[in-house]
Amino acid sequence: MDIYAIFIEVIILKEFGLERQITTMRGIMDIMSKLEISASDIMQDLAIRFFDNRCFVTHEKFQKRGFVIHHLKYIDEDRKRETFPKGEKGRLEYLKALKPMVEAQPFRFMLLKNSMHTKLDHFRNGLCRMKRENVNRLVVAYLLTDKKKTIKKIKSYKKIRRRK
Repeated sequence: MDIYAIFIEVIILKEFGLERQITTMRGIMDIMSKLEISASDIMQDLAIRFFDNRCFVTHEKFQKRGFVIHHLKYIDEDRKRETFPKGEKGRLEYLKALKPMVEAQPFRFMLLKNSMHTKLDHFRNGLCRMKRENVNRLVVAYLLTDKKKTIKKIKSYKKIRRRK
């Protein structure tokens, strides 16, 4: 970025009341760093435009922390998060690489709370790591299980026991 562009930005910043000590180059760099986009901003943009601003599973409204974009299907040229550095800087680089993919094919992704993503795709215990037929049986077992009636029976048993 050349010096003229920096001074034009400084003039614009003055008009919006974001003026700091802009007489030094350090002051200019401080202001410019505040204008840079963050990983949370990219996530929020994608959440609003493509994912109805909520988790697919829980329907909880998007928050700047605790949400991930889940790949439904990887294609060979897709970049995985593990190939980027750890931390906020790596997260930002990853989301910058992911954004064009989501914009081009949003049906390949979904927005999930991190806890739901862990249940789905945990490296040891995630549902995606299980055989498909085992997941089907697990879902059937879940649907057949009715914990509410069991809890009521236990409470009524305690009442009967107290009466004696």
